[in-house]
Amino acid sequence: MNDIGSQRTLGSAVGQFSDLIGAIYDCAIDPALWPQTIGAIAEAVGCFAGLIGVTDLKTRTSLPGIHVFVEQARRGWPGQARP
Repeated sequence: MNDIGSQRTLGSAVGQFSDLIGAIYDCAIDPALWPQTIGAIAEAVGCFAGLIGVTDLKTRTSLPGIHVFVEQARRGWPGQARP
């Protein structure tokens, strides 16, 4: 790949990373955006699902987490029937 192609790929990756960081900040304002954001993060790093949880370190209790399957997971694993 030439330098221009490398710069475009890097620019695209930086832009995608910036968009994900922005989405996380948006979740601080509107927590209803977490499922969509977790799915986008999982997809960006090549995962089929994502999970976020909260643990109170003082009481050592966990609050219900949000876990999301990205579209690929909904289609099932290769060779596996769709549920």
